[in-house]
Amino acid sequence: MAGTVIPFPQRAIDEVREFLSGAEPEVVAAGRAAELVEAFCELERLAVAGKLLFCGRAAESTKWATDGHGSPEAWLAQASGSSMGEAISAIQTADRLCGLEKTTKALRNGHLGQAQAKVRECHHCRSA
Repeated sequence: MAGTVIPFPQRAIDEVREFLSGAEPEVVAAGRAAELVEAFCELERLAVAGKLLFCGRAAESTKWATDGHGSPEAWLAQASGSSMGEAISAIQTADRLCGLEKTTKALRNGHLGQAQAKVRECHHCRSA
């Protein structure tokens, strides 16, 4: 995968954006709406996984400085629409995922959100 262009995330973003642009929640059956919420929750967990898997490496780039930010954390906070504290936590969690095979696998499979991944990595640090 090194040096390759990764078109998939953009395709997925475009498809979700297109779906949402025409979405009419008020005409969808309540049961179908619940299914859609569950699907979007899974998408959210997968998006968090992608962010955590790549943000540590992205912090090593100069993109944050090129974009006018004072730190990788400030760049991530702006890019993700999160607080500085959440961005710091994300980068710290990303850095600590190395060696946490079960946590990383659960994250990659969309079973964990950012808070759950952080709790798992913190628990691992305490029990190591």
